[in-house]
Amino acid sequence: MKIQLKINVVSLGILVTVAMAISLAGVLTLERLSADLNRRLLSKELDTVIADVAAAHRVLVESGVDKVPSYVRSAQEETLARLAEGKPRRLGNLTIVALPREVLMRDTPSGKGEDILDHLPRVAQTDGVTARADTPGANLHFFRVFPEWNWMVVLSASTQEMRTLRTAFLRNALIILAVSLIAGGLILVALTRSVVGPIQILAKAAMGLSRGAFDAQLPTVKTNDEVAGLTDAFGVMRDSLAAAHFDLECQTKELLAANANLNQEVAERKKAEKQLEELNRDLEGLVEKRTRALARQAEELAAANRKLRELDELKSAFLTSVSHELRTPLTSVLGFTKMITKDVTRHLLPLLENNGALRDKGSRILANLAIIQHEGERLTRMINDFLDLAKIESGRMEWSDREIRIGEVLGRAANAVRGMFANTPEVKLVVDLPDDLPPLHVDPDRIEQVFLNLLNNAAKFTARGSVALSAATNASGQLEIRVADTGEGMPPHELDMIFDKFHQIAKGDTRTNKPKGTGLGLAICREIVSHYGGGIRAESEPGKGSVFTVTLPVSGGRAEAPTPPKNTSRDHGTPGKGRP
Repeated sequence: MKIQLKINVVSLGILVTVAMAISLAGVLTLERLSADLNRRLLSKELDTVIADVAAAHRVLVESGVDKVPSYVRSAQEETLARLAEGKPRRLGNLTIVALPREVLMRDTPSGKGEDILDHLPRVAQTDGVTARADTPGANLHFFRVFPEWNWMVVLSASTQEMRTLRTAFLRNALIILAVSLIAGGLILVALTRSVVGPIQILAKAAMGLSRGAFDAQLPTVKTNDEVAGLTDAFGVMRDSLAAAHFDLECQTKELLAANANLNQEVAERKKAEKQLEELNRDLEGLVEKRTRALARQAEELAAANRKLRELDELKSAFLTSVSHELRTPLTSVLGFTKMITKDVTRHLLPLLENNGALRDKGSRILANLAIIQHEGERLTRMINDFLDLAKIESGRMEWSDREIRIGEVLGRAANAVRGMFANTPEVKLVVDLPDDLPPLHVDPDRIEQVFLNLLNNAAKFTARGSVALSAATNASGQLEIRVADTGEGMPPHELDMIFDKFHQIAKGDTRTNKPKGTGLGLAICREIVSHYGGGIRAESEPGKGSVFTVTLPVSGGRAEAPTPPKNTSRDHGTPGKGRP
């Protein structure tokens, strides 16, 4: 009963609140609309009357008798007669006054209602066309002066009539609202009773189920709604609980029987646990001995690792020192070789033109000097590569990072190796670089060094076909630059080692198939690319060429204008990873 009462009270409260809101809104709206509508209608009717008077005067003007008193009086009398018949006017009470105070026509008989003559002084002083008295039951007066005939046309309406109509409308509305509220309340009471009644019966049945009474009576619901579904579900639940209760009793009996067996098993298990505890103590002793042995081995490995690192540092320091020491004599050897070559070419060979044997010896001297210069330059590049790698690994490398257009850097690298392809017409250099490549924040010289190494490698190990340089943005927004060739390729097991220092791939007799390079170029490439958070990988198949892919993160800014490369005598390094 409490649920039904709450639903009824809340619902009736909502209905009453909505009805009062609608009534209040209707009263306020009607008050504003009635006053405004009456004013608009009266103003429209006044315009119609003035238009009729103006039409009669216009006839006189067009006939040329508007100054003849007899014709004017006749036209005025006809106009007054037509207006007295109520044509074309339909609203308000019409009064026509010949100024200053002569009443020519009045719809309301004298002595009944308000007299317009009492309001003429105030009406004449108003700026608008509306005058309103302040007495109870006052009229709304709309006036207009027709100066040609010296008439004042006044159209009046009683506000009391408007209020009477509004009161009648509100009374009818309130009666309809009260009837609607009574009907809605009756329907609501019947509806809640049909819904809450079965629920109350279900509540009693639920209390019976809680006490173990599985034969509780359920309500009879003839409707096909949620209450009927709830009743059916409750019946299914009651049957399920009864079956579960029966099963539970059976299982309880089985558990009592199983409990006796379990007690016996527990006793046997305790005995086994004692035996296991003794075994665990023995095992812990063995584990402790093994742990001490492993700890000693770990200390020995750590000591060996420290020694290896010290040896590696000593090796690097030694090689770096030797490389620095070799630079000066190598520079001198190259310088003197160039000077001797120039002197032999300018001064010695012209003197030996007439002596064939000496001329041949002079040519051999030039050839030997060229070999010395070539090998000296190769050794210089090897030293530069090693020093670069040592600086990168030790963190002493100076990086001149800035925003660059990567397409221009790649183009410079491609132009630098075109001479190698000019000497091998069987190999074609293909460059595919889009104009809209994103900018990178890197050191342009180091990036150019990477791709010079990769292009030189591709050119050296490609006898015929093509070497392709391409770039594009991958799905993750990073820049991918690929150097693909149709050369000799590499075996799969070498792909993970070609980026190691001094690693070279050789096949057959190393005396005749000597690896090309020093084995440092790709290691330098990997260190430079890793410095910028990128990656480099190789894909290859013997006899079908190789593909080197460099991935670099995009800076997200705008690239600076290209600057001329620095004037330096250092080479960018030689390709160091030999391939078959």
